[in-house]
Amino acid sequence: MSQGLEVNKSPSFKVTLKLAEALDMQPPVMPEDGHTTRLTSGEETVSSASGKDSSVEPVWDDEDTRAFYECFPDLRAFVPAVLLGETEPKVNEQSVKSQDQPTEILPESDKSQLITFESGEGSTESNVLPEGESTERVDDKEEKEKSKDLDIDKEKEKENEKKGENDKEKLRSVEGTNLDALLQRLPGCVSRDLIDQLTVEFCYLNSKSNRKKLVRALFSVPRTSLELLAYYSRMVATLSTCMKDVSSLLLQMLEEEFNFLINKKDQMNIETKIRNIRFIGELCKFKVAPAGLVFSCLKACLDDFSHHNIDVACNLLETCGRFLYRSPETSIRMGNMLEMMLLPFIVQFILHAKLL
Repeated sequence: MSQGLEVNKSPSFKVTLKLAEALDMQPPVMPEDGHTTRLTSGEETVSSASGKDSSVEPVWDDEDTRAFYECFPDLRAFVPAVLLGETEPKVNEQSVKSQDQPTEILPESDKSQLITFESGEGSTESNVLPEGESTERVDDKEEKEKSKDLDIDKEKEKENEKKGENDKEKLRSVEGTNLDALLQRLPGCVSRDLIDQLTVEFCYLNSKSNRKKLVRALFSVPRTSLELLAYYSRMVATLSTCMKDVSSLLLQMLEEEFNFLINKKDQMNIETKIRNIRFIGELCKFKVAPAGLVFSCLKACLDDFSHHNIDVACNLLETCGRFLYRSPETSIRMGNMLEMMLLPFIVQFILHAKLL
């Protein structure tokens, strides 16, 4: 099969023919290209991207935008490793090593010394035991003293435990108030410096429960405050360098909300749908959300390309469409999705032209 026939079988060329017939014009001559299908494997994508000219448009428009989406503050330089939860494995390893050390094999000379020492102890014990009742009384006194000491130690431990629990409750109450104050400052972080400072401050309140509270606060961003999504996404991307569960929890909540909204198929809550999809798009630009998630959301909209699904798809492309199209790893797939999206508009235009 010739190369020209392959071009003539492409969907874009068929649409061009229909448009030319509707307008009574000659169809343009399509360039011969071996990559008409634009569906290739990952290796071919990388090789084709590397073979492009240096005139290809960069992913980011300027250096400030690139720094915003790619350069994050190093939390390990500002926050102690203990607060980031990175020193616990080392402590555990050291304790395991200390437990393993007594089980090391001793040399034969040490073994012989231990044997002679134990035999000497046995001989002394055998010499002391026959002394009679005096040794028994001494042993009874020692046992009573030991039992008293144990009781005293237990009481002290109970008191220390109570004090520790009280201290923990105080710390929790203090952390709770600090976290609430921090979360109240979130909507005011409308610059890169403010959101980075708030991210570092959160690390000093780091705990599993506080991370969940933070994710819920980020997820419940006001649907009319779309300008906050980029800064919230930057905070998630920065924290994900040390706290992986923050990004995974947020992505799970956003994906579940998207599936719920698109399966409901009602023409309500358009602002919530737009907030959801733009949040996913911003996380994609920070490389927190995988590109596969974005393409699956876009395909779900294209499968039923009507009503609110059109608005959702357009907002997704407005947020991260150019990023995906200019990125070498997703350029070909994004081009395919754009062709699929443009076909309904072209068909409607042709039908409208025929009616005229």
